[in-house]
Formats: sequence, structure tokens, C-alpha cells
Amino acid sequence: MRAVVAAGLLLTAAATAWAQKPATERVIRAPTLYEDLQMFSQVLNQIRVNHLDSLDTHTLILAAVEGMIQAADPHSYILPVARLSAEKAEAWEAGKLVPIPVAFQFLRGSPVVASVAPTSAASRQDILVGDELIAVDGNPITSSSPDELSITLSGEKNSTIKLTLSRQRSDGSRLDVVRCSVEALELSWDRAPLLSELRLSHNALASLSMPRGPWPPRLVHLDLGGNVLTDLGENPLPLGLETLDVSGNSLSVLPPLPASLRTLVVSRNKDLAQLEI
Repeated sequence: MRAVVAAGLLLTAAATAWAQKPATERVIRAPTLYEDLQMFSQVLNQIRVNHLDSLDTHTLILAAVEGMIQAADPHSYILPVARLSAEKAEAWEAGKLVPIPVAFQFLRGSPVVASVAPTSAASRQDILVGDELIAVDGNPITSSSPDELSITLSGEKNSTIKLTLSRQRSDGSRLDVVRCSVEALELSWDRAPLLSELRLSHNALASLSMPRGPWPPRLVHLDLGGNVLTDLGENPLPLGLETLDVSGNSLSVLPPLPASLRTLVVSRNKDLAQLEI
């Protein structure tokens, strides 16, 4: 009986000692960060060598970054930074870029006309919603988003650009579009004697041509924000005007303000150095 007990104690002690023995170390070590980055660089170079003309390096790297983010967290995503070329950036900072009077949206990767500013040169050149943009000045489209395309098509005031548009029912046509956005806007008050509020914001207006005679007698709110106005014309502002918004334009001076004015918004006018009230 004692021999059996002793043997049991020896087996228990041996099992405990084996359990406490450290596990065998792995023969293959994990790669270092440097080695992983080196492998990534080698694979990228091989792809560039074997697919020289068919792949864009930035697209490949962005796809790799997106895959890395998805592997870490499938609910996260990346918003790539878009940087302007030096020439466009300088013109943008100087406030010299004027958008064309045609807005685009991307459908299945292709830019399609979404809207055309009324009374503009483009509206008189048979540009219709749904037309597909296939070339700019004879060159293929490289922009991948509406914002990028808008900046690409923008230029100095009164410059021109040639758009090649393809319509579903006809062959592609070559059209000249003036880059001065909406031309002088002709307004008539004959049918609006009771007009009290006028909103013309975010229409890319470059100038304002008012009809002869006074403004509507009841006009008290005028919104011209978000355009590309450099002045408000030679006509005086409405005598009973109470609210005037000219923010986000390129004004350098303001006309005499009516005594009735209560609210004036002039923010984001790059050329407005001094304001006298």
C-alpha cells in the first residue's frame, strides 16, 4: 500500500514539474516593421515594372492603405487629401479662379451635367442636363470628383474653355463655354412690384445689371452671398433695404449703404481691405 502511494506522489510531482517547464520557443520569428515595409516596397516595384502603363502608383498605395484599415476595423475608412497643383493653388489663393456656369455630378465614374446656370453663355449653347463630359480642351478627363472637376475647369474671368460633350441621342459636340460664369444678370421688376425678399446666393454671379428705374419699393432683404462679384454695379441699393448679405464674393469696395440697413454680412471677401459705414 505504501509503495502504491509513493508511486502516485512521484507521478504527481513529475506532472507538476512538466507543467511548469517553459514552452518550446518558436523557430520562426515575427518579421520586423522594417522587413514588412521592405517587402511592401519590393512588391510595389515589381508591379510597376510588370504593369508600367496600366496602373497608377497612387491608386495602388491607396488601395493598400484601405485594405490595412479594413483589416484593423471594417467600420473605418480613409478620406484622402486632395492637393492643388502649384499654379492652381496660387490662383485659388489670389481669388482669380472663376467657376464655369455648368455643374457636374459623377455617375458610374463619368462626369455628367447636373445643372446649367440660367442666362449664362452655356445655357445658350445647347448644354443639357445628362450630357456626359468626355474631354476638356481636347484632353481626356482626369478628375475623379465633382469638386476636383470644378476647380480644374475654373479659370480667370472672361477666359474660355472648350468642353466636348456626348449626348445619348447624338454624336459628341464641341462647345465653347465662357468662364465668366453667369453673365450680367438682367432683372425686371415689372411683374414683381410686391417683391420683399430676393435671394441670388451661390449662383456664380460675376456682375449685376439692374433694370432702369428704382428697385421694388418693398424690397427689404437681398442675399448675394457665395458668388464671384467684384462690385455691386453702378445702381444704388434699395432705399428701404434692411438686410444685405454679400459674403463670399470678391468685393473690394461697397456702394453707399441705405440708412434703413440693419444687418450687413461681408465676411470672406478677400479683396475688401477697408469697410466704411
